[in-house]
Amino acid sequence: MLIDVNSSEAILLNLVNGNADVVGDPTRKAIQDGEYGRIPRRELDQLIDRKYLFSNSDAATSYVQSVEKSLIAQMEELPPSFVYIPSYSCNLNCYYCFEKAYDHDTSLPDQGSCSSAKAFLMALETIVCSFEEAHRTELDPKDISVTITGGEPFIPENYSAILTLLKGSAILTLLKGCRNLGITPSFVTNGYFLEPFLPILKEFGVSDIQITLDGSKPIHDSIRITKAGDGTFDQIVRSIEALDEFAERLSVRINATKKNLPSIADPSFSKLINEYPNVFFYLYFMQQEGCADRKNVLNELEGLKTALRIQECCSDLKNLDISYHGENIVRPIFGHGAFRPKIAMCAAMSNQYIFDYTGRIYKCWWGMGNPDYQVGDFSMSGHSINRKLESPYRLRKVTSIPKCSRCRFRLICGGGCTGRLSRQDFSLGRTICPDFESILPFMVRHLYQSGENHARA
Repeated sequence: MLIDVNSSEAILLNLVNGNADVVGDPTRKAIQDGEYGRIPRRELDQLIDRKYLFSNSDAATSYVQSVEKSLIAQMEELPPSFVYIPSYSCNLNCYYCFEKAYDHDTSLPDQGSCSSAKAFLMALETIVCSFEEAHRTELDPKDISVTITGGEPFIPENYSAILTLLKGSAILTLLKGCRNLGITPSFVTNGYFLEPFLPILKEFGVSDIQITLDGSKPIHDSIRITKAGDGTFDQIVRSIEALDEFAERLSVRINATKKNLPSIADPSFSKLINEYPNVFFYLYFMQQEGCADRKNVLNELEGLKTALRIQECCSDLKNLDISYHGENIVRPIFGHGAFRPKIAMCAAMSNQYIFDYTGRIYKCWWGMGNPDYQVGDFSMSGHSINRKLESPYRLRKVTSIPKCSRCRFRLICGGGCTGRLSRQDFSLGRTICPDFESILPFMVRHLYQSGENHARA
């Protein structure tokens, strides 16, 4: 991909291996015209060496296929990852929550799901053992990911269960069980009722937590409200302050929509971000299929332009990260991490499993709680995964999706989000495609012209 960055230079971007090089005007024009004989021999050799050019189409195809084969092998070797949902109950009433579309069975009180938590831990051990046997390896517990989410894991009912030891507690069961296995779980929480749980999290060494904060106090308090309609901003900020003292990886997600994106410019909000330099604040653009209020969903490119304009005008927002499609290849150009191509979108395409307290197993975060996307079940007597139901996830790689196999952005994209797709038509012939054609040039130009460190360019 050739991206003009000014009147005399362009960045040549390899969409297969992530290589990036600045080329001058003569070379840029020669590439655009397809007249490679005009490129000086030394420079031409460099372009061949870095896999921009090949002697023929067969050589190019062979190279791409070898990369894809290697990525498939790597994906098959990924250690299993797990998510556990102790309850679908939540103490907030956020208008955009996609879970609103699901009719969750909340007949089982969380304090009664202690046996489910034990059954989950048994299934986890079995799946890990099966993986180790199949791959003839012994996994380091640190490589096994366990995330606890909901609903909301930290609600008064769950705390009451901890205090009333006779009833047992799913949260304590999970923490103790994971510790016995050498695993430290992470948590996804709204952060509203977190403070009573802090001593427990400290005791078990929990250091990876994600919280959501949706902009300035007035805007946030109009979005993320309690069941009674009360604002939650102040309480969540207190949770961030408390977690900042011991959590090693504390991330704060801002779900950006038309409604709240302008509020990040509020001086009080930008000041808040600067007060916690060790906390990872990031902006995430809500997707059409993951938001109950679709009229407020931002076009990603327009959202990026707006967010960057605000960031440029507000120096206090320099520590705010912006998540976008294509960042896996753009960021490495400018010295931020290594290029990570995708043969598939996420871990749901390999060894990720999501367990909920009702005894169901899912593959995808966006499908959890919906029986239509169940792939198995579990209990104290064991677990079962229906391979036929699981196969659409495992088969969904860019090499097996006809449209993706012909797309030059396939290893940047990974075939798109399966969770989003499954809400429309979960078939290999269907895709939901980000606008890489616009987003990649825009972000590369922006970062190049803003003077970012050109580590690889």
